[in-house]
Amino acid sequence: MFWKVRVWYVNNVASAWSPGAAWTMGVLNAGDWQVNWIMGVQRKSLGYHAQTSTSQNVTQWVQVDLGRAYSINTIKLHPKWHQGLPGYGFPLRFHIEISNDPTFASSNLVANQATDLTNPGYFPQPFSVANISARYVRVTATKLYKLTWNPVAGAITYNVKRAVVSGGSWIFTAQSGNNGSGITANNSLFGSGNPPAPQGIQAAFLQCVSTISQAISGFVPGVKYSVTFSAAQRATFENGGQTWSLKLDNSVLGNYSPPASQTNYADYTTNFTATAATHTLSFVGTDLLGGDNTVFLDNVRVAPAPSLVPPQIGWQMMNGQMQFSWPLDHYGWHLEMQTDAPGVGLGRAWVVVAGSQTTNLFSVPLGAGNSSALFRLVFP
Repeated sequence: MFWKVRVWYVNNVASAWSPGAAWTMGVLNAGDWQVNWIMGVQRKSLGYHAQTSTSQNVTQWVQVDLGRAYSINTIKLHPKWHQGLPGYGFPLRFHIEISNDPTFASSNLVANQATDLTNPGYFPQPFSVANISARYVRVTATKLYKLTWNPVAGAITYNVKRAVVSGGSWIFTAQSGNNGSGITANNSLFGSGNPPAPQGIQAAFLQCVSTISQAISGFVPGVKYSVTFSAAQRATFENGGQTWSLKLDNSVLGNYSPPASQTNYADYTTNFTATAATHTLSFVGTDLLGGDNTVFLDNVRVAPAPSLVPPQIGWQMMNGQMQFSWPLDHYGWHLEMQTDAPGVGLGRAWVVVAGSQTTNLFSVPLGAGNSSALFRLVFP
């Protein structure tokens, strides 16, 4: 709706017209929303959106039916705010077409973003149109927004040393009032006042009572591991500071309650001994002080934490192979070998025996190619 205003003074003298003003309104009912994604799914919290993909270079499009033809002079794409991330899901490359044909057999190309667009954050992106009459608008993304809050990269980045363990996606608590978890971009309004995340362009957050968890596979029962993560209290809207626990399955590994003034990231480390091949790691916001409190989390690292006492290495001959073994609490050490002739010395030419990093029992075939071979056990 557009309008102008003027007033009449005494003696019926009219003022000049005011500048033009406009008012818009979104749809009120889900049934009024005439938008759908090809291969899309509907989620109440996100409306209609494309399915996630393992590649950014997948073409997805959305088409809007305006109900009848209109003379179009501007199209605005409004970025979405979700889980503390402005510009969530906004494509990097895309083009916009308009048409009176729902199949777009004939159409007018009105915008073409052929290079990577900097994420627009909170700001709508306007595209001028030369007053073309059209009923349908289609936005086709040719390079998708990259979700970076899983182990592949980003917010909580799951670093695996020596390929010991692997994880799936982190699971967040849906927002309910002030309670909830998610991710927030560096320099976002939600994280204003805090430094950038130690790794990547965003961090996870635990607000009030909430949880972030992930099932992790590949552990070796009986082996000792360390968990290290970075954490910082939110610089704004704190009420004494967030408190939280780190849990492995149902066991608490540690409770944390740094002062609210600790808004710079600091590392925390704790250890555990695996009892199964798969465990669930959870960060649980407890908010023991009450009120709206948030902690930011980033750079989660899980790795073996073996004994550093030099072990006794065992060996035996079996089926034409030399089999080495070392204590399970030294899992994470690895074999190195050199084949210099006797008398040359031990100070050079050591090479890592591939595959020995993730076991405590390893066999090496014997051959006649070398008159001697020397082995040692090394960490890291």
